[in-house]
Amino acid sequence: RVADGAALETELKRIAEAVSDKPKAPKFEFGVGQYQQMNLHRISMPIDSSDRNARKVFGDQLQVHVATGAKSYVLTVDPSGDTALKAAIDRLAAAQPQPASPLKAVVQATQILKFVQSVSPNPLLENAVQTIQEYAGKDNVEVTARMLDRGAMYRISVEEGVLRAAGAAAKGGGQNAGF
Repeated sequence: RVADGAALETELKRIAEAVSDKPKAPKFEFGVGQYQQMNLHRISMPIDSSDRNARKVFGDQLQVHVATGAKSYVLTVDPSGDTALKAAIDRLAAAQPQPASPLKAVVQATQILKFVQSVSPNPLLENAVQTIQEYAGKDNVEVTARMLDRGAMYRISVEEGVLRAAGAAAKGGGQNAGF
């Protein structure tokens, strides 16, 4: 949510104009459609990398989809089109207002480990993937923040599956190294 989605859209257009004459500049497409009272935009950025893993993940172009509304925006990175963007807009529209925290992030470690293993296979990672799959639903790392007078308090929670997976990777590393 933002105070003025139109101002964000205007700023994106200003950035597009500022970089338009640069070699290998991102290609901005504004107003490619509308969905649930939000304006849809696309940004295609060439990936100039000899890193084969980056190309394997993103391809030759990084596709960023942006939707701007009166009081909100949604941003997705999805090479398959704006399907993920529209799904995120649907979730935003269905969400009930609730108190906001300065930071709340939940990462599902299983998904990240599987992804990294698919991009760059590694026997240590394979041990971790196999172990964490045994702890379905207990594979999250959560970071939250709460404001205090003159400060903030951060909490990091690591569930059992993540700890077991880290142990399996470390144990596998010790065995592979001859320990």
